[in-house]
Amino acid sequence: MHQVMSLYAQQAAVRLAKDRQLAKVMTVFACTSFFNQQAASFPSATFRLPAPTADPVLLSKAAIAALEPRLEEGMPYARAGVMLTDLSPAGAQPSSRSSSPSTNAAISATSWGRSKTNTVRPASDLAKPA
Repeated sequence: MHQVMSLYAQQAAVRLAKDRQLAKVMTVFACTSFFNQQAASFPSATFRLPAPTADPVLLSKAAIAALEPRLEEGMPYARAGVMLTDLSPAGAQPSSRSSSPSTNAAISATSWGRSKTNTVRPASDLAKPA
C-alpha cells in the first residue's frame, strides 16, 4: 500500500505543478471490494498540510503517514486514492492563518467509516480536544 499511495501522491503533485497550483488539504483513502462481505474496510483521513505545497516528496510522505495507522492487517484492499483540495495559485501570498508545524503533527486523527463522519481540522487545532 505504501507504493500505491506514494505513486498517487506523486501523480497528484505532477498535476498541481502542471496547473501551477498548490494544495492545502489532503484526503487519502483505501477500501476493500464492495462485493466482499467477509472483509470490509474503508479507512480514510483528511488533514490540512502545514503550508500550501505541490512537493511530491512531502505529499507522498504525508499520504503514507496518514493512511498507514488506519489500515487493517491482512485486508484485501481493492482501491485507494489521494485527493487534494483547497487549491491556490503557485506564488500567491499565504494566508495570515497559515502555520508551520511539522508534517507529522499536521496529520489529524480523523477517520471515516460507515458510522463516522469525516472532518477537517487545521494543524493548529490538533493539540486541542475534538
